Amino acid sequence: KYMSSGGEMKYIIITYDITNMGGGQQYCRNKAEALKKKGYDVFIFSAVVGVVFIHELRQHEYGVIRELRYPAYCFTKGRVNDVLDHILQLVGVVDQSTIIESTSIAAAQWGELLARQIGCKHFLFNLQEVHSYSPTVISFLKFKLDRYELAGISSRSVKLMFKGFYDIQNSELYHFRAFCTNVISDTGSSIVDTLPIATYNIGSLGRLEKKFVYPTLLQLRGFIRSNPDKTFNILMIGGGANKIVKKIEHLFVNVENARLLITGYIYPVPRTLIGKMDVFFASAGSARVTMQEGIPTIAMGADTEKPIGILNYTTKNIFYGECEHSFTRLLQMILEEKYCLKHADLGLASKSGSTDFNFEVDRQLGFINQNRENRYYDVFSIKPESAGHKLYYFFGKMFGVKMLELVRSILHGFRLPQVRQSQPNP
Repeated sequence: KYMSSGGEMKYIIITYDITNMGGGQQYCRNKAEALKKKGYDVFIFSAVVGVVFIHELRQHEYGVIRELRYPAYCFTKGRVNDVLDHILQLVGVVDQSTIIESTSIAAAQWGELLARQIGCKHFLFNLQEVHSYSPTVISFLKFKLDRYELAGISSRSVKLMFKGFYDIQNSELYHFRAFCTNVISDTGSSIVDTLPIATYNIGSLGRLEKKFVYPTLLQLRGFIRSNPDKTFNILMIGGGANKIVKKIEHLFVNVENARLLITGYIYPVPRTLIGKMDVFFASAGSARVTMQEGIPTIAMGADTEKPIGILNYTTKNIFYGECEHSFTRLLQMILEEKYCLKHADLGLASKSGSTDFNFEVDRQLGFINQNRENRYYDVFSIKPESAGHKLYYFFGKMFGVKMLELVRSILHGFRLPQVRQSQPNP
């Protein structure tokens, strides 16, 4: 056991990535800032080496440990213990009052091992939008759920975690909002000046690898080609692997009435850039960001390639669901039929302030502390079942994380170069 000499409350977050820009990164930033105001000493550990865009997260670059990207079973027990010892050396004195939070399945396995070593609580806040888990992972998740140590980003997300295994009743008890929409800044942007005058400006916000992005762009290309008398700017605010960037660029090579611009990751996002658009398409928190800026936003499904609807006009959902209209029909409604202007009363966005997030953090802390007896799952009973995880298991056990990372980079490609805004966080 690692015991504290007393007094200091510590909160450890284990997450996938604090580099680049996304909802998970902004959530960790917001959570850490809120916890600090409540007197916690916050430590964030992550797995991805790269550019940290969010100013407040740069102080946590010490905590990048590449093994945390993968399930603990990918490494020898000796290496697992080395990683846990390294984390504890960085955190310093800890005791049963320490709280560990993880945000993904792989991170949760490390969180459970660390919590067992300390003798403290471990809360898994699964930020994933799409779920597909093996039976051994489901067993772990059910253990955490039964102990009120698992939550999701929506009640439906909680149900989907266990789809095909358990029908979760009262799933609304196990979800919290992952506040991550405060990414806009009143800063200028030279990108605005590079956009030519066009009939319509269409934007997207978020990672380019999301499931809906490429199929939606195929539909967008068809819409643009069916309107040869009009011109279009397509602004994609976000980044991704080089192979998906090239694939997207290739889509519009021979579309003469369209100009495509992919910015890469930007943080904070200039309000002038958002305001230049006539319509956005995005999913999850990104859809809420552009909607709150008053731009008609087509919310896309997290688990499908189809739209949910026009956010705050035809739907309130940002994660799941489908609407009766296609993406191109929604574009027609917004751009040509001026649906949002005609129904302006429906689009009054209620912005979520810091008070709301502080309340949500209090709810989380209450949720975590309702179970007083600490028990831990044997995460080494979780086994690799997919072909990819078996490959990771082999290379990790045999050669360590460097070889595992090399294999992963070959499979997934390299990242788009990023653009960092120098302005402070909004």
